[in-house]
Amino acid sequence: MVLRTSACRAAAASSSSATISASHASPVGMLSSLFKKPTQLPSSSNPKHSTPPQQTNPSNPKSTPQNSRIPNPPTPLQNFLDIYCKSGNLTLTDAFNTFDHMLFLQPLPPISSFNLLLGSVAKIKQYNAVITLFNKMYAFNILPDYISLNIVLNCYCNLNQVSLGFAVLGGILKRGYNPNTITYTSLVKGLFMDDKIGEAFGLFKKMIELGCRPHVVTYGTLINGLCRVGHTGHALNVLEEMVKGDSGLGFRCKPNLICYSTVIDSLCKDRMIDKAKELFFEMKGNGISPDVVAYSSLIHGLCNADKWEEAKGFFYEMVDHGVRPNVITFNVLMNSLCKDGKSKEATGLLELMAQRGEEPDSITYNTLMDGLCLEGKIDDARELFVSMMTKGYECDVISYNTLINGYCKCGRIGKAMWLHKEMIRKGVKPTNVTYNTLLTGLFQEGKVWDAQKIFGEMQVSDSKPNSCTYNILLDGLFKNNCFVKALELFQSLENNGLEPSIKIFNCVIDGLCKAGKLENAWDLFLGLPKKGMVPTVVTYSMMIHGLCKEGQLEKANDLFSEMEEKGCLPNIVTFNTLLQGYCHNSDAQRVIELLGKMLERNLSPDASTISVVIDLLSKDENHREYLNLLPKFPTKGFTER
Repeated sequence: MVLRTSACRAAAASSSSATISASHASPVGMLSSLFKKPTQLPSSSNPKHSTPPQQTNPSNPKSTPQNSRIPNPPTPLQNFLDIYCKSGNLTLTDAFNTFDHMLFLQPLPPISSFNLLLGSVAKIKQYNAVITLFNKMYAFNILPDYISLNIVLNCYCNLNQVSLGFAVLGGILKRGYNPNTITYTSLVKGLFMDDKIGEAFGLFKKMIELGCRPHVVTYGTLINGLCRVGHTGHALNVLEEMVKGDSGLGFRCKPNLICYSTVIDSLCKDRMIDKAKELFFEMKGNGISPDVVAYSSLIHGLCNADKWEEAKGFFYEMVDHGVRPNVITFNVLMNSLCKDGKSKEATGLLELMAQRGEEPDSITYNTLMDGLCLEGKIDDARELFVSMMTKGYECDVISYNTLINGYCKCGRIGKAMWLHKEMIRKGVKPTNVTYNTLLTGLFQEGKVWDAQKIFGEMQVSDSKPNSCTYNILLDGLFKNNCFVKALELFQSLENNGLEPSIKIFNCVIDGLCKAGKLENAWDLFLGLPKKGMVPTVVTYSMMIHGLCKEGQLEKANDLFSEMEEKGCLPNIVTFNTLLQGYCHNSDAQRVIELLGKMLERNLSPDASTISVVIDLLSKDENHREYLNLLPKFPTKGFTER
């Protein structure tokens, strides 16, 4: 693909050592060269208009740039750049080879040719390569023009190096150029990528003050940056100002499809579905036809809000209007169906994708596998896993984790362990999710030794144990009556400087209570504030359960009152625990009082608690009078008995 005459090859070969040494003269990423003048300037002497010098025809000495009327035919290099650069078919290897070839052409190609090549490399997002080529230009004393500087400035911003982008801006100003809208838009984008929201807004206002009018791409950059950092409301305000034209800036810039789609997507992610739909219909009313991105964003938001019928309606609408659903659209619908326990319908979507010629990806297969596992169809999930590999799709760590989780949940831990070995054999590295899933499954099957072995493997792997891992270990050890090992592990966490989370403390308190070691659990509970921990509703509920189990109802009641005083509201588990404690102690009056509190908070006791309460009040004649005092719950409960 690269243009090379035999003469050029010879020149390039003979000059290769010179090229290497020249390249080393200007290290990649150094911007000092922007502020010094090269010895050779292949551009006009006017710094504000860097255009290549026009060539005279050597065969006609009277020919001058002024009287030349017949344009020269395009050179092979120009043809190449027009075909491959402008079409976007240029590879990185081709770009470097072509660039090296251009350096040895005589006369040197105009700066516009170098810009075309740099721009093409930037379009394929090889930003570091652009900077390498840019510095190589300086090594060969080729002076960049305004366009070259804008390209490299944009690359630095895309690499999240906005400070270097501003350094290039200094070079632009040093050469007497005036920054334009493209320059400022790139810098605004770079500031947003660096989470400098205030500075991005400040620069946006500054460019307007300097008389540089932002265009729709600038506004789109502003909106996208705001949505990316979660400021959807501000992004919506910017969009509304664009629509109404009341920004107070003296000009109007109408939003395009990208501006609308970005805000719609952000609104859906924030679960503001009604506003997203309103904006969607406004966009259509303004004559802007939604594309697959706008439809997919809205469908995704509706699926997350459990509005399946509406999502399906928009899917049919987009197909009717000739908007072709892509793999993301299908994945969104498939995920919603799988979460709703409709794996059969989701499988039908996979078949529809094949009919429409839409290629599924690994996310498609992983989503469907997860749906099948959720419904206990582990063998069907395994078949899909095998077919995925057969069709040439890569089974990644998510694929393996999904299937391992499915096997663990249905008690087939042997299959899960076999998959774990297979993934390692195939070079797929297990993650924390992999190990935590296996540990959970092994402890559920009572395989403590195997769980400890997996934990040992995890400790020497790249996936180090996290808080969730230790929570699983402690819970598994306590439930399998390995109290000594559990307490040793808990002690080792503190001795090794690891800070256990409140979830880990909850797990230990629960384990101690269930093991009948109430005093140890109580001491640990009382020591939480000294460790900087705030008891949660789970902590209180576990402690109250332990106290009720040991018949210490007064202490349990005091703890119940304390949690309310400290602003930790009891949940349904807390109430049910204390209710059952009062019932076992035949304290009918407190049962009625507690039921009244539940009614005030719109909570209803569960079925097992209802049964215990009814048994208490109906079997003893002394308690039957309380039956008439039972509150009437609006949900299923006492009214059905």
